Amino acid sequence: MFQNYVLALPIKSMIVDKKTKLPRYNLSFATMSLPCFNEFFELFYLDGVKIVPKNIYNFLTPISLAY
Repeated sequence: MFQNYVLALPIKSMIVDKKTKLPRYNLSFATMSLPCFNEFFELFYLDGVKIVPKNIYNFLTPISLAY
């Protein structure tokens, strides 16, 4: 879905949880800095600090929570 907006393939990483000693997996990727993402930036950053907006429930669906 995002392949037109990224320059590299996603990176899979694994860390060991310090408490449970169980592995946790992460899949990450970086998007290009494009004007089409400004709306999302403005929702999730306040004065350059990442935040969770108070109205986050307006943006979440059962499928987005599953991901």
